[in-house]
Amino acid sequence: MRGFTKSIVSYTWSTSLFGFQQMANFFTPQGWRQPDRATESLEKVTKATAEEMGEVVRSTFRVGDELQRRGIDLTFDLFTMGMFDRGNAATGGSAASPGSSAKGTVSNIADQATSAFTAGLQAVGQTVSIVTQSVGGIVSGQGCAGSQSGPTGWGPVPPPPGN
Repeated sequence: MRGFTKSIVSYTWSTSLFGFQQMANFFTPQGWRQPDRATESLEKVTKATAEEMGEVVRSTFRVGDELQRRGIDLTFDLFTMGMFDRGNAATGGSAASPGSSAKGTVSNIADQATSAFTAGLQAVGQTVSIVTQSVGGIVSGQGCAGSQSGPTGWGPVPPPPGN
């Protein structure tokens, strides 16, 4: 228990300092010229953390991460009308063509919002299904009150005869 507690505290401390370091790097003049370096560092740490998760938690993380990324893309597109390049491989986005009209951009944003909303509903459905299966397994498991086959007494007292 002591080692586990030390590991949790160390992980929390290192994560805090790592985030601080990346923000400090980003806000220096050199960081403004190399924003991809901080992005790469954060992506590597995220990937390493996700690899340590169990399959259920990892799939939940992936769905949530995708929703967050789409939400950020949608927010940037709404406020900038698609003027910033999203063609980087990490986000899977594509840059708006220079000649595209505002109407096309708004339509694209609406399509993205619909897609993100649909993905969110699917994620909620998957999460409910996983929780339901987990609870069902716990309730039907050995040793639970609902799974006992015969009558039992209270404490060390045997059940009355004839039951």
